[in-house]
Amino acid sequence: MIKILLNIVGVFVCATLFFLVVVCYNYVFDKEQDFLVSYVITFAITTVIFVWSSYERHLLNKAQSALNRHDYQTAFAITEKLAKKDHHEAQFNLSLMYRDGIGTAKDDSQFWYWLEKSAVVDADAQLLYANAYLQNHPYGKETLEVVRRYLHKFIQHKKHPRQPEGLEQLARIEQLLDIERKNHRP
Repeated sequence: MIKILLNIVGVFVCATLFFLVVVCYNYVFDKEQDFLVSYVITFAITTVIFVWSSYERHLLNKAQSALNRHDYQTAFAITEKLAKKDHHEAQFNLSLMYRDGIGTAKDDSQFWYWLEKSAVVDADAQLLYANAYLQNHPYGKETLEVVRRYLHKFIQHKKHPRQPEGLEQLARIEQLLDIERKNHRP
């Protein structure tokens, strides 16, 4: 019950903030406005966004429950649906399902496809991408550059519990890149 009340309060707070932005925008650009209409519109938009994000979280929880019950096909179907709608956490989970053959056949190309899409913003995907790329591609400067790029993305997530590990890995990759540069000077 408390969670529902907090969600309702959250919608009202977000709608009010959104409304204030609209009012300020209209004031700056000297546009006439009907405050009640503006608030109703901002409240409706905020509610739709909130409901949609709550629904996505509900689907992720449903997929996790299916995994816990060993209903892998259901978990895969839900996760795939969310991943195709650009939900980064679902994309990461889907990549793991393809890697491990959970709810589907193992498929390396699909693993890399979904992992790369998720690694645009997801810290866990960035770290996995860097490590998997290093393990699955020929050693060399080009591979090290890709790994370094994804580790740089990862360490931007300052509160991630594995950030110290990412910093250590990045330092080792930088050392290896220096060695590669020294070995391949003309």
